[in-house]
Formats: sequence, C-alpha cells, structure tokens
Amino acid sequence: TNREDLIGKLDKDGLPFVGSRIAPDDFYYSYYDPIMQAYSLGKFTGKEEAFVDAVRLCGDFYDDKSSVRKACVILRISRNPSVGDKFASRAGQKGIFSLAYKPEDLPFTESGLVPDIVFNPHGFPSRMTIAMMIECMAGKTASIHGLVHDASPFQYDEDKTAIDYFGELLQAGGYNYYGDEIMYSGVDGTEMPASIFFGVVHYQRLRHMVSDKWQVRNTGPVDILTRQPLKGRKRGGGGRVGEMERDALISHGAPFLLQDRFTDCSDKSTAFLC
Repeated sequence: TNREDLIGKLDKDGLPFVGSRIAPDDFYYSYYDPIMQAYSLGKFTGKEEAFVDAVRLCGDFYDDKSSVRKACVILRISRNPSVGDKFASRAGQKGIFSLAYKPEDLPFTESGLVPDIVFNPHGFPSRMTIAMMIECMAGKTASIHGLVHDASPFQYDEDKTAIDYFGELLQAGGYNYYGDEIMYSGVDGTEMPASIFFGVVHYQRLRHMVSDKWQVRNTGPVDILTRQPLKGRKRGGGGRVGEMERDALISHGAPFLLQDRFTDCSDKSTAFLC
C-alpha cells in the first residue's frame, strides 16, 4: 500500500519488524486478499502495549506453491506480577502470589539477605516434593562455591544421599548442614525463634494472570429469548448466582441482595400489555 503512516512500521513483505512496539489499535501486518483484489490491514485488538518477539513464515516445506503460506507473528507483553498471579517451582509446586510485603518488613538473615518468596511449609508433607528441598540446597551450594550441579536422576543412593552431599558442601561454606538459617524480624529486628529453611530455587511464571481473568458486571448485554445476562467474560456476561448461592443469601437474611441479583441485574424487563 502507499500509506505513508505505515512506512517504518511494516517491512516490504507487509510484516512487522522484530522488536518494534505495537500500541492498541495499531496496524501490524498487511496482506493481499485475492478475493477482494485489494490489500488488507490487520489491527492489534489488545488493550496493552506489545512488542514483536518473532516473525516466522509457515507453510509446507515440500510443495510451497500449492499450500497457502501463513505468517506467525509472536507478540510479547510485559507485565509486573500482581497479587493473584500464578507461579510454580520446577517441582510442580504451583501457587498464587498471595501477599505483597515491603522488603523492609520481610525477615532477613545474618548476612542481610531478604527472601523473594516466603513459602508455607504445609505445602510439603502431603505433596512430598522432596526434589524442591534438594534443589534449594543445591542452588545455595552452587551460589556459595560457584559450582554447576548435575541434576541427572539416580546419581545418589541410600549410602550416599543427595542431602548428605549438599549438606557437606553447605558446611564447607560455613552454613548449616540442613540449609536452615537464623532469621531476624524485619518489623522489630528481634531474632525469630524458629530456624528457617533458606536457599535458591528456580521459579517460573505461569500464564494464568488476574488481569486476564477479572470479571465485573452490573447490567449489560442479555439473551434475546430469556432476557437473562449472557455467559462468558469476552461477551461482557455475568457471573451465575446458582441455587446454593441463593440458599446462602437466604440464610444470611439478605432479601434485597436476592432481589438485586435475580431481578434488577438479571431478567427485569418492561413489557406493554393491552
């Protein structure tokens, strides 16, 4: 196309440059439509700023002429973690970021280290993720001694366990054999009565984020037949208040809330009778 506003945004092949920034409602690709016999532009429908991470041409490797070539444009959106986002360790210990503490309020070690994540110990006994504790000790020894550990299975046995191997390395570095450390309260600076298991673990961010899931509605689009709210977040639908929720509201003695949910915000409608 001869549009000057797209010069510098799209390459000669109509695809975006890798690393370019895309704002909401920006055109980020162009292609020739043989049916309409004209060039079409694709608009970015997201509500957040994105960056082009990769551009790949996809198609049949052997017979390129007969197959329709497709372009895969991978976008990257940067987001800061927020309360409710999902994270997991490599041991499958998934969980959500439940509380954001100020660094000065978190406990600290004798050397002044402050933890990035405080993990509830009740998550270990029933799940039996011993590998995460061993990884914690291995990561700690690797950072102390500058080592790279081999994480292949069946490297240790009952006579020479992984805990003994990493425990001895921790002792050699001047730390507790089992990876525990004395920590001090960030609020009042006093020594905490319990020893805290402290170390280095690899954590990954999972794709389930609050900003993609939050849903709120007062009144909005309704079904033509039943006059009740539509289903689904994308369509601006409502959350279902079912029979059990109704029972809870009755038991709480909240009749006006029931009226609001089941009538005012649901299928209340005006009809003309004659």
